[in-house]
Amino acid sequence: MGEKLTAEANGFLESLLGPGRAKVLVAVEGERSNVQTQTEILTPIAKPETLEVRTLPGYNKELEKKWDYMQKDQEQTFRQSGLIIRRIRVSVVLDSTLSETQASAVRRLLPDVLHLDFNRGDELSVLRADLVPAWKTAIQTPEGFRTILVLAGLLAIVLLVSLLAYITAMRVVRTFVAEIANRRYGPEPITGQAQPSLPGAQAAPLPELLPGGVPSMMGESGALPGAPGTPALGRRFDFLSSREPQELSKLLVDETPDDLALLFAYLADSNPELAATVMQALPAATQSAVSQSLARLNMADPERLAMLENRLKTLAEFGVRGAERLGKILSRLPALDREGIISEIVSSNPDAAREVEKSLFAFEDIARLKPNELRRLIMSVSYPEWGLALRGAPGELVQKVMEQLLPGTQKLLQESMETPQPRHQVQEARSTILSHVYDMAARGEIALNREDASTELI
Repeated sequence: MGEKLTAEANGFLESLLGPGRAKVLVAVEGERSNVQTQTEILTPIAKPETLEVRTLPGYNKELEKKWDYMQKDQEQTFRQSGLIIRRIRVSVVLDSTLSETQASAVRRLLPDVLHLDFNRGDELSVLRADLVPAWKTAIQTPEGFRTILVLAGLLAIVLLVSLLAYITAMRVVRTFVAEIANRRYGPEPITGQAQPSLPGAQAAPLPELLPGGVPSMMGESGALPGAPGTPALGRRFDFLSSREPQELSKLLVDETPDDLALLFAYLADSNPELAATVMQALPAATQSAVSQSLARLNMADPERLAMLENRLKTLAEFGVRGAERLGKILSRLPALDREGIISEIVSSNPDAAREVEKSLFAFEDIARLKPNELRRLIMSVSYPEWGLALRGAPGELVQKVMEQLLPGTQKLLQESMETPQPRHQVQEARSTILSHVYDMAARGEIALNREDASTELI
């Protein structure tokens, strides 16, 4: 009964005030009566004909006895009366935002809906509480709904403007990256590092290292001499453009003519210059086989092309070129030690020795760099390092380095060269300069060409 009245009251208040604006709890106190009756009925019946009277043996006289036969019936009835209501307690919780007029209407109408009788002792209590959040109340009112629509419109405009700004910024960034990709910058001069003072040098400002200021790293035409052209962004096989022809030949030696034909079919459209360079790096027999496969090629398989690119890129980036690594190591050793190791390699494996010789660039070979390349190298290394490294160096190298310096700097370097220094410090300084040489060669800023080297394998 209480649940039924609670549901009726909540439905009435929801239709009157709105959803969630009021809660009702109805408690009914009453009693029920149960009546149970039981009735027994006895009915006489006739004696059965088949009933025989038996006597004990030895008795001659038949006993006579009167038998009474009765049928007994029992009947029970159970009756339950309806609920007799003694009192009804009604508790109403109204939202605090409701007006007093609405609360008065609830107090006046709810007793009629629930058939309350205050003479019987029924009770109605009305309380106030925050039942509906403020944002939900705002939605339910016309003014609040319009406000929310305005805020939603402003938010949509802000998101649209942000999206347009993001797209514009991405275009600017892509343009900037493309512009940077079309240029090659040399290393900045080392000016922010604290350098150790040279013997005999004064605490005056350091003189200018090169006469005439910093040389242009891009040359007169804006491009580095001997440096390969910068490939366009996003093109396949761009990593091949920075490789030497001999390195390309080794990189492609294990590929089949069909795969190489697929490579040249792609490069012919995307980068014809690179295709010609790679073709020239192949042996004559391989060029013929690739040309025949390319002439028969009708359709390029994109998946096979992607696998070829990944395979060559992995080999180019992670392939272990032992001769080249050994050449870099030997370049940092003293001349006598280096010649002894190379002699041992020549006696056991002349072919391997020739490969090591191709990758060898000793400190003395800096004298074979072109003047503009030598200026870039001098600029990338601090002159205290040069002072240590040039001690005991060949006169040809010392002379070429001095020609690129101002008189004041020449004097400082000459004093540093004449001061005794530990051998390991000299070797460390030369190793540092060779590290800059290899880094600049990897960026295409200088060319390590040893074709005119005078070293011969005996």
